Amino acid sequence: MKPITHTTKEEEFINSVSEHMKELSHKVMKFDTRDEVLSYTAKMFADNFKCDLIAIGIITDNKIELSSTNTKKYDLSQLFPYSISKVDPLFFKKSLNSDSNEIAQQTQISKCFTQIGFKSWFTVPLIDEKTTIGLCIVGYHKKNVLYNDLQSRFDEMGKFIGVALNLIARNEEKEKSLFEMQMFSSDLDLPAVIKNLVKKTIIFCGRETNSRTAAIYLFNEKRDQLTLCEPIYGVNDKNTVIPLVNDNSIHSYFPNVETTGYSTMTIPLTIGISMIGVLYVQKESGYIYTNSDLTNLKMYANYFTVMYENAQLTNKEHKQKENLQELLKIQQSMLHQTIHSENFTQINASFSKLFNSSIILYDRYFNLIDYYLKDADSLTRTQLVAAGKNSHQLKAKKPTAIAIADDRNFKLLELTDGSELHGFFALENTTKIDPELFDIVLSMVRNIYSLQFIKKEIKTTTIENIKTDLVSRLFSEQIKEPQKLATDASAFNWDLHRPYYTAVFALRETKKQENDNLIEIQTKTTAAFTLMKQIISRLIHNAITVIFEQQLLLFVPESSFDGPNFWETFFKRMEHVSKREGFEQEFVLGVGDLCKRPEDYHEAYQKAGKTVNVLLKDKLGSGYATFDQLGSYTVLNTFKDDPTTEFFVRKYLRKLYLESQDSQTNLYKTLAFYLDNNGNVTQTAKELYLHRSTLVYRLNKIREVLGIDIDDANERFNLQLAYKMSDLYDATIFE
Repeated sequence: MKPITHTTKEEEFINSVSEHMKELSHKVMKFDTRDEVLSYTAKMFADNFKCDLIAIGIITDNKIELSSTNTKKYDLSQLFPYSISKVDPLFFKKSLNSDSNEIAQQTQISKCFTQIGFKSWFTVPLIDEKTTIGLCIVGYHKKNVLYNDLQSRFDEMGKFIGVALNLIARNEEKEKSLFEMQMFSSDLDLPAVIKNLVKKTIIFCGRETNSRTAAIYLFNEKRDQLTLCEPIYGVNDKNTVIPLVNDNSIHSYFPNVETTGYSTMTIPLTIGISMIGVLYVQKESGYIYTNSDLTNLKMYANYFTVMYENAQLTNKEHKQKENLQELLKIQQSMLHQTIHSENFTQINASFSKLFNSSIILYDRYFNLIDYYLKDADSLTRTQLVAAGKNSHQLKAKKPTAIAIADDRNFKLLELTDGSELHGFFALENTTKIDPELFDIVLSMVRNIYSLQFIKKEIKTTTIENIKTDLVSRLFSEQIKEPQKLATDASAFNWDLHRPYYTAVFALRETKKQENDNLIEIQTKTTAAFTLMKQIISRLIHNAITVIFEQQLLLFVPESSFDGPNFWETFFKRMEHVSKREGFEQEFVLGVGDLCKRPEDYHEAYQKAGKTVNVLLKDKLGSGYATFDQLGSYTVLNTFKDDPTTEFFVRKYLRKLYLESQDSQTNLYKTLAFYLDNNGNVTQTAKELYLHRSTLVYRLNKIREVLGIDIDDANERFNLQLAYKMSDLYDATIFE
């Protein structure tokens, strides 16, 4: 028979396939799971051996089950699952192909491949020594004659895959056994373990040293007595419980500590540098303990302490695991509550049970949000509110405790999500929680409360945006869809067909804010208005508040008025409460007209805004005013929207205003004071804290910039009128 010859391309292909088979044989040893091995093998055959079908069957319960294939388009139900008893044993000894003379041609494999139209096929057994793992079957549509040159490679590859699969199976079995051992050990009962350990130790000690008595005493939890541990070896003449005196040493209660030559001996039981008890032994009268006995007793004492410590650690670990699992359940329950509840009541109740303590919740300004008191706790809401106010007034940067009702101190924890402080959480008792778990518990508490705060803030922001849109439509000169507007307002208990006063709060800019960027200013303004809204809600419960265009709008029903001095009284109370709350920014309040129908709100808002402009420039000597109290400003307001008025103001003051913006010398302010003092140089210098000569220099500079005689009666009147008119505008008029 002539040897088979191959072309150069075929030789290259055979060499390439051989290299891939080497790579496969070694790579499968690095996989960790059976699926990884089988998936990689199937892909390797399909990509590199140019086969049309690769099917890998694994033996399970005396059947070959299909475990991996590169395609699902062929019906392989004749092969998988298939009873091993029906498979020719030769298939599990070496690789075979469709042309092999060693097997019957009408095998189940050949029948299956003939039916689906394959010209050639071969098999590779997956074996590890004498253990058969499975069978790899490869099929081709066309005749394939390269198998003979690669048969030895296939056999070698099958062994590598078999070894890898068997190794993975053994590792999985080992992990399963270790897991079962771990589960068994975690269920051990600590008292039973210690009792068995004591029994084992004293039997060794008694027998090995020919003792009459062997017993172990351990310190109790309070460490004020030694208690005998059952069982004992032989007969023990000592008391079951031995009280201890602080000044006495162990020698006072147990003689002959690690000392030979006597009929009794005591071995201290120590873990690290701490003594947990003693091993006490006694011989019959006339017999003594030797150095050999001492060596043995020390060895058994060490054995006991090591095993005792291991049992304690195992029990502690088991308890911590149980605690962590319980905490996880609590956290899941809390998360469920944050999703389905709108307040903190249920969360407070759950944490009260967890900590075995009354729970108090404050916002960032120490206003009481909610609380939950344990049974029989006599604290009142008034006391909790007063404690919050007192803590706020102390202004501690990072308070750690809060005193309630004079004689009770609560631990105070910040509730923060890492970037923003939401509030404070106060609790009295933390002894119920394992100290090693306490930090984890606190982290959970902070997360749960922070989620609820964020949820409420999102809801509040959404409502505020809806209000802002509502007010924007209400202030339009021509109101569209008035009925829909009234319906939307009713959602906030705001009846647009009942009389409401419109007022505007604005903040005075401080010197500290001059260097702040726009985002910082907006953030501080929003925080300030949020606190002001809380104060307003306490002073006028049915008022409507909205943050709109960097101002706080206030809509007060006429029914809330209790006298002619309502606005004066309200403003003074706002100042008083805000200072008490630690609010440091100054604010002004401009009040517009009474609105009896939706169409009135546009003009009322305009008047309130103009009043605020005048108040911010401190022209009235007061922090609040109604539009009707502006005096001449009410008349000047009728000309405000005339373009001629704007031209007049710019003509007289724009140059001076711009000059003052680019200079450290405020000529714009200097001229205003000079006009208010009717041209009196001495009085003006006094009010501006300037030397007379300095003021004269400035006045000359003003004359130069304006190009007019500021001491002329007509020009002075025009300048005074321009200043009055400018008070009704903001600074944009000069831009």
